[in-house]
Amino acid sequence: MISKAPSEYDKTVPQHIRAAKLLEQSREIKRGDIISYVKIINKPGVKPVEMARPDEIDSAKYMEFMESTLDQITSSMDLDFDTIIGKPKQTGLDQFFWN
Repeated sequence: MISKAPSEYDKTVPQHIRAAKLLEQSREIKRGDIISYVKIINKPGVKPVEMARPDEIDSAKYMEFMESTLDQITSSMDLDFDTIIGKPKQTGLDQFFWN
């Protein structure tokens, strides 16, 4: 939710405000508006949901978020996220030579 007008942000500009500034080109954005955005591959790094194309969305970034979150959950159960999704474990040279 926007707590002040997008134009009032001058030093640090949060991601939702960057998206709001893009939306301002097509409609008025005011205090209290909720801005839904997605992370994109190119600059400025985010885009309002209604303006983003599927090929722009940074799916790798969302996979990182998901992996980080699920890894915290699975590690508490003594499980490994990579093993759950079927990703082969990287083995060291010790295992190659001594097994």
